[in-house]
Amino acid sequence: MNTQDLLDPKSWAERTFGGVQLHDMRRTRRAVKAATSMAENPLGSLPAQMQGWKETKALYRLLDEPDVTFAALMRPHLHQTREQANSSPVVLLVQDTTDIDLSHRRKISGVGQIGNERGRGFFVQTVLAVRPETREVLGCMAQEPFVRIPAPEGEQRYGRRQRQERETDVWMRQVHAIGTPEPGSMWVHVGDRGADMFPFCRSLSGDPDALSGASGKVPAGAAGRRRDHVFAELCAILAESGQPSIRGARPTWAPSTFDPIAACLWANDARAPTL
Repeated sequence: MNTQDLLDPKSWAERTFGGVQLHDMRRTRRAVKAATSMAENPLGSLPAQMQGWKETKALYRLLDEPDVTFAALMRPHLHQTREQANSSPVVLLVQDTTDIDLSHRRKISGVGQIGNERGRGFFVQTVLAVRPETREVLGCMAQEPFVRIPAPEGEQRYGRRQRQERETDVWMRQVHAIGTPEPGSMWVHVGDRGADMFPFCRSLSGDPDALSGASGKVPAGAAGRRRDHVFAELCAILAESGQPSIRGARPTWAPSTFDPIAACLWANDARAPTL
């Protein structure tokens, strides 16, 4: 999609939502029309974007249809982004969490805790596909809204570790949802400290023992030693790639201030052209 089409709200909306399958062409046309209005006034309220109560009610009716789901509306865009990502030799898949604050909507239902636990709203986990050479954002590769479920009252640290499901699992779900690229393309997952977890690395490598020692439960000390090994290996990678490891008399990278998982992903991507 060229720049001019991106800047034109109607062209963007037709390309992004013109292919949505909502079991009725009238719904598809309504989705395109609503998206155009939203793009023309992205900071406005919904009534301001729709420019009238009639159009606002029509959009509410559309969103209330059981076939008009988040997944259905996003599917064409995700497919378009994936096609572009597969046509690129290297693509960064940058993942992070956004909190949607609805604290001012006191009567709204279906929300949970955000921020300092006094706020109310929900979260959206998003993976953006980015071409590293030009920093061009291709679009979303995966996206999932979710609500925080409060921890059981009185839960201790050991109990938290034994949970079958954790909020941080959303990072791995995005990786699994995206899958692998076509031959000739390399996708590099990138995350901040929110992705600094052993299961995230296992989901990327496919190795159940990655960064965590032998299969099964790993003592905290053993996991820490593995982490130190990752740090040591990364220092060698940075040295090979010519990255500065000393700033004055102090090391630039130190285990206490360093996210080895994200940095390993970055370092491998930085070396990709030479592989």
